[in-house]
Amino acid sequence: MSNVRVLVGVMGLALCLLLASLSSVTVLVS
Repeated sequence: MSNVRVLVGVMGLALCLLLASLSSVTVLVS
């Protein structure tokens, strides 16, 4: 079950990075 927890953590981190990159792109565009 530890593998599932690590996978969820990695997915969460990737989602945070994606949101941060999207927000930075919108700020640069505007």
